[in-house]
Amino acid sequence: MTTLNLSAIRPDPGEIKEQLENFLRTKDTWRGNVDSSVGQTLLEMIAAVGALDQAKIRRARQEAVPETAVSDRGIYSLADFQGVRIGRKTPARVSVTLDATVAVTIPPFTQFEGGGQFFFNRETIFLVGSSPQTVDLYQGTVVKKVLSGISEDYQVFFSQEAGFQVSDVDVRVVINATTAKRVVDGLWTLKYQDGFLDRTLPDGRLALQFGNGYYGSRPGTTDLVEITYVITEGATTNSRSVLGKTVFTSEALSVQGEFLTDPVGGTDQRPAAMYKNIAAPNFGSFGSAVTGAQHLQLALNYPGV
Repeated sequence: MTTLNLSAIRPDPGEIKEQLENFLRTKDTWRGNVDSSVGQTLLEMIAAVGALDQAKIRRARQEAVPETAVSDRGIYSLADFQGVRIGRKTPARVSVTLDATVAVTIPPFTQFEGGGQFFFNRETIFLVGSSPQTVDLYQGTVVKKVLSGISEDYQVFFSQEAGFQVSDVDVRVVINATTAKRVVDGLWTLKYQDGFLDRTLPDGRLALQFGNGYYGSRPGTTDLVEITYVITEGATTNSRSVLGKTVFTSEALSVQGEFLTDPVGGTDQRPAAMYKNIAAPNFGSFGSAVTGAQHLQLALNYPGV
């Protein structure tokens, strides 16, 4: 095994300055001259920069090894490198009763408002005029992006929102009016299928990985790609009260309703410490549950486990 050896110089400004002075004494241009305040100040500044660089190198080495990594970003990066999918927030659920003055069909990812919060529906809602219906809504702000492909293998789309704000389950991609299959175990599960891989970057951004045309979709420059995802507050919404308040949607003005429950079931991303403890032996499930580690990975995909 290759060993990473760092410089013997310790990240101490005084020691670096001393080594610089000893080196300069070997030079004819320096030997025999009287020390000046300007020269000493320059040496001190160089030593300070050298000490900072040495400390950063040692810190980077610590973050590259699971046993010594301490920052959340470093631990998440190692987990992602080892094949473990990083989970994000999941939205809280509320029950509402909806009614409309005329027959209305409300498609998934329609934006609702009420009680100072934004909500959306996961399933199509069919309303018949003057016939109230009880449905579930989920907390979150719907984001829709329309773009075209670049005709290259393994294209990637990154969300602007970091911090694990994108819902871990509410992501949809439509290519030329056809909904692509969403997977989380790897593009290899999409053999001869249109689809994409849902990943999470170490900084908490959503990453949509497309395929090469054989494994997953390969959007071309003439293809229309519609990406829909949800920004959610996760567990924070569970403590808020909306019971009895009005809910409505600006996308269908004839629809109005009322909250029957307060939000429940919202979850936050798992702490980095958990990934530090299970990432190395777990190494992901890769779409199967044969070993104990794979069973553990599948179980951890469910909120509350």
